[in-house]
Amino acid sequence: MKPLAIPLAALLGLMTAAGYADTPKRDAPESPTAPASSAVLSLRLVDDVHLIGEPVDGATIQVKFPFGTTRVPLALLAGVDFRGGVGKARFRFLNGDRLTGEPIFTQFRIKTRYGLMTIPRGDLLAITTGNKGAGFGGPTEGLVLHLPLEGDAKDHSGNDLHGTAQGGVRYVSAGSGKAASFTGTQRNVIANNSKLQLTGSMTAAMWLRPSAFGGRRNPLDKCWGGEMSVTIEPNGIVNFYYGITGKNSGTFATLPTKTPLTLGRWVHLCAVRNMKTRKQRWYIDGKLHNEVPAQFPKAAASAMPLQIGRGYTGTGYAGLIKDVRLYRRAISAEEAADLYKVLSGELTAGR
Repeated sequence: MKPLAIPLAALLGLMTAAGYADTPKRDAPESPTAPASSAVLSLRLVDDVHLIGEPVDGATIQVKFPFGTTRVPLALLAGVDFRGGVGKARFRFLNGDRLTGEPIFTQFRIKTRYGLMTIPRGDLLAITTGNKGAGFGGPTEGLVLHLPLEGDAKDHSGNDLHGTAQGGVRYVSAGSGKAASFTGTQRNVIANNSKLQLTGSMTAAMWLRPSAFGGRRNPLDKCWGGEMSVTIEPNGIVNFYYGITGKNSGTFATLPTKTPLTLGRWVHLCAVRNMKTRKQRWYIDGKLHNEVPAQFPKAAASAMPLQIGRGYTGTGYAGLIKDVRLYRRAISAEEAADLYKVLSGELTAGR
């Protein structure tokens, strides 16, 4: 998009009135000298009206960590590309050593040749980072649960839906981070919560590396006659279930994969239930794999806990699990691809 032919004073006045302009502050250094980090931030904006003029170095992003809020300086890597009303930009973190723990991006401040512009979090469609293999990044709108499984079962969605380990869940190296390791007797349990009673459109995503088939196994389970359950069949086919009883009984709908999983190989599974279009979709490794009708217009809410590693079948999952996410909406095909890319470079290298 070409810069608008508006006088500078008038332009800044319009930006300020619209809430998109801000005056420079001392907590937003324009020439940071901290050591460079390899972490990269990519973002997508709702509308190009929020970026008037060419972006330049001097951007910062406000980041909320468990220990407080800070403003992290960024260096511009690639200009903004406007297609279909969506702006995209890539930045490199400076002070990458600050990015410890799960960051929650609350505000983006970009510097253009017209001055600093503040963009609220609600106007960011997606943020992806390459932060230390932890699975940080990817779509955040409608995120209900995010378990990176980086040594614990803490929820990093901001909803505090933390899991409790049962049976001695271990954490092992996976890429540059860690993953939860299961042998069939362990599980992480999250108590039932109204936020987990996803009865409409939803998305369930995770990375799996199974080590054994045989028996029916649940890497992720809430209620197959209710909100949802993911079941690996004895032949390696994966089924995503939901139902209308709110119990593990009665009538249910099924979304199967067309091909089985491969033992010892990482795969990203993303099940999307869209009640507006009445479609269910599997995305495998970021690509559309299968689509079937959503048999029922609504799932039933259950009182059951969410379980990772073991569920209703009684036969525990065997293998590794990483980066489990639940959304209270149907993410798009582009977002499913973005979510896969967060960790694909580390987990699928060499396969």
